[in-house]
Amino acid sequence: MPQNTLLYLFDPLCGWCYGAAPALDALTNHPSIELMLLPSGLFTGRGARPQNRQWADYAWANDQRIAALTGQVFSEAYRWPSSSMLTMRWPFWLANASMTPSA
Repeated sequence: MPQNTLLYLFDPLCGWCYGAAPALDALTNHPSIELMLLPSGLFTGRGARPQNRQWADYAWANDQRIAALTGQVFSEAYRWPSSSMLTMRWPFWLANASMTPSA
């Protein structure tokens, strides 16, 4: 029976959050910890930013660094959305909405 609840606020499209997946997986198997996932967003609402090539390249370079440090694989399938949305604002809220249960 879990004795502790860990609230984990994360952005579904954050490379570091993805890189932490193995640690979170270990926590889900710990008998005294209940992990409560709470998706949030780095760039939502008024904080939504326009996408451009420089940002996509910057994000991908960071994702490659995270992969080297954590062993998590960032595939071309992961990269595709960021490079294909170069003319629109990041719709991070879509990822959050898809992970949030509705009443």
